[in-house]
Amino acid sequence: MKKLIMLIILLLSFPAWAHHTKDHTMLSENTDQVINMTRQGADNPWLLIVWACIVILFALGVVRLINKK
Repeated sequence: MKKLIMLIILLLSFPAWAHHTKDHTMLSENTDQVINMTRQGADNPWLLIVWACIVILFALGVVRLINKK
């Protein structure tokens, strides 16, 4: 389950990879382009659904931990 959650998080952060290079030369890129690519990553329509699922899973884990005592 942890691997699945990590895979989802990595796939959702894929647009943020756009301004990172192997040499970490983000500062040498066009500033407007970097800002636009970062905003594209934040505008993912599935992001709200994935975060809701993560919150639900976390809440279930907390409830399970509380009921275990």
